[in-house]
Amino acid sequence: MVMATRLSAWRVVRTVRSPVMTPQGPATTWSSQTVGWGPSSAGLPDADDGVGHISARYRPVAGWCITRTIGRKEFSTAFLRHRYDTWTPEQIVRLAMTHQPTFAPDSKQWAYSDTNYVLAGMVIQKATGHPYAREIEQRILRPLHLDSTTLPGTRVRVPGPSGRAYSKLSGELAGPGEPNGVMYDVTELNPSLAGAAGEMISTTRDLNRFYQALLSGRLLKKRQMKEMFTAVSISGVQGVSYGLGLMKMTLSCGIEVWGHNGGIQGSISQTMATTDGGHVLSLNFNGDWNVHEQQVVRAEFCGA
Repeated sequence: MVMATRLSAWRVVRTVRSPVMTPQGPATTWSSQTVGWGPSSAGLPDADDGVGHISARYRPVAGWCITRTIGRKEFSTAFLRHRYDTWTPEQIVRLAMTHQPTFAPDSKQWAYSDTNYVLAGMVIQKATGHPYAREIEQRILRPLHLDSTTLPGTRVRVPGPSGRAYSKLSGELAGPGEPNGVMYDVTELNPSLAGAAGEMISTTRDLNRFYQALLSGRLLKKRQMKEMFTAVSISGVQGVSYGLGLMKMTLSCGIEVWGHNGGIQGSISQTMATTDGGHVLSLNFNGDWNVHEQQVVRAEFCGA
């Protein structure tokens, strides 16, 4: 998930600056067709006001919440019956649209939304005529020689060699878990539930190389880098803000790092890096409960 969300956002930023799409152009039309509403829909903003109506600018200042529904089915023991189910992006968006927005799009608040990245993948396909996975493979993975990174689609097995993934299936991802609860091997699953928001399989080596390339300016022009680093504060979370697909964290020692975290059943990952990409940390826990990845980040960048 760490890499899939970042790459989807990166590809949208690149596509926005291509001749086929402008911030007021086809992305607005495509996203409106995707979710079934347009700028004139009641209670929805114009294209650049937020992603309740997704725009090519794609700043996540509003989002649709789907975790209440999916959590019961995918992160409880019901997962064992549904682990091989296939989800399409359209199904995910339709499910998200059954919920009310987390907050009004014009309120300038922020909340993370996987649905935004699923929509990003759909916009990439509309803009290029190719699945978002193909665009990422051809434009990022191959040029950077990220040979251990794959977009599995509906494939249920993790390429080897690899570890196993474990969960207590408590009904929430990265929750505390019952101390003596049953631990399940959840390595095999259909990652289409995550789609462009988190289906990607990678390694810490590839993650480090990608972030080094991204933050050093090898992938984006200066204007795009400036947009990526323009962050929205997160209410109630001190020292953390969110740009275009990247989180900014100011650590207790004063060091500023950029990156992303994420998870899927049985796996929690995070990559954080200094602003210039000179110092990068990627980590993974092969269990999805009682995880304290921020302690590792602080130790890496601030010292024990």
